[in-house]
Amino acid sequence: MTTRPTPAGWLLTPLVAFGVTLVGVVALYAFNAGAVPPMLGGIEAVCGSPDCGLGIGVWLIAGGALLTLASVLAGGVVGYLRRWRPGAARRGLVVAGWCLLVYVLEAIVLWVLAGA
Repeated sequence: MTTRPTPAGWLLTPLVAFGVTLVGVVALYAFNAGAVPPMLGGIEAVCGSPDCGLGIGVWLIAGGALLTLASVLAGGVVGYLRRWRPGAARRGLVVAGWCLLVYVLEAIVLWVLAGA
């Protein structure tokens, strides 16, 4: 017996997208702040000054905040457009995955630009 999804079930998509994106952004930011500079030989080896590292941190925080907001908006749109189909939580995970991929790409671009 299959159950038909309820119209309000689509609200689960943005909730899952928000929660997973928020946890992922915090974890990736902690990795960027704690592990990346020592792997590259320290902030001074990459940028030349601590101010550059501070700038990267500010951009990562701003990008994380914007991507968390974007995950809610994208999750809402995707969830609403597919509200009669099952799998709302899975759709939220897909939205969060794409947002976290963008965050990782942002971090890579920032560290490459800082080293240039």
